[in-house]
Amino acid sequence: MFWAAIAALEKIGIRQERWSHGGLKNAFRDELVRKRHIYPDRLVDWLSDAYDLRNDAHYQRVEISVKKARRVVGHAREFVNAIMEARRK
Repeated sequence: MFWAAIAALEKIGIRQERWSHGGLKNAFRDELVRKRHIYPDRLVDWLSDAYDLRNDAHYQRVEISVKKARRVVGHAREFVNAIMEARRK
């Protein structure tokens, strides 16, 4: 999702050598959701949820339920598909 969000921003001419997760999420939300209305709000939520889950799994050693993992994978799939579809236009 991180790299798909970068690709979406680059499509509209926004490039950075390095992105923080928070900076990327904010740029995606501000430029692609709020300003240009290319993507729905839920994609920002999904990007945040995936990042939070990643942090929990990597750094907190928190057990992640199968249900939650499947939901995030499904959202990731939809997120990437939405980016790919918009890039084709």
